[in-house]
Amino acid sequence: MIQKHLGLASFLLGTLVATSYAAKTVNVEGSRAKLAAWFSEAGAPFSAGLLMMGAGAWLTRRQHSQASYHAPGGTRHSPETTLKRIENAVASLPEPVPERASELHRALDEILERHVPEFLEARTALIEEHGLLKFAQLMSPFASFERYTARAWSALIDDSYDELRESLVHARQALAQTFKEYPGELAGHPSPRSTR
Repeated sequence: MIQKHLGLASFLLGTLVATSYAAKTVNVEGSRAKLAAWFSEAGAPFSAGLLMMGAGAWLTRRQHSQASYHAPGGTRHSPETTLKRIENAVASLPEPVPERASELHRALDEILERHVPEFLEARTALIEEHGLLKFAQLMSPFASFERYTARAWSALIDDSYDELRESLVHARQALAQTFKEYPGELAGHPSPRSTR
């Protein structure tokens, strides 16, 4: 369990770092000079982000191989299907009130321990189909979704319901942005409903 969470955290943080430095601009004329200037300023942190992504992916894949989640018949869900399953799970979350704490805890566990790793398992297919840049653009809001969902889980454990509700609002917004960034048929998909 700890290995899986460390892997997810490393992968998502690496994605954010690599994405932010990949977008760094330099004011230099000429393509070669611009590339050299960018590499001198952003090359090291960008490479570090890629390494974190790789290490996180390896840890997540290693843990996931020990407890894989498969669709009936032994086939994995497509990333599109998994993202829709996440949307449905978020939309179906119980009301964030003390009376439904145990039910909400189980639902958040399902998202963080099953659906998020399953979506990350499709990273190779997503990169091959849509390219690394689009994958990074997609993973940036998805990383925020995972982070806010984990924060909601922690707030629930601490009985901090104001923080819980706020975190769920941000998680839903990040998931909606993930759908906007998704290439192909999910682009423009209706965003998840707002928090109760």
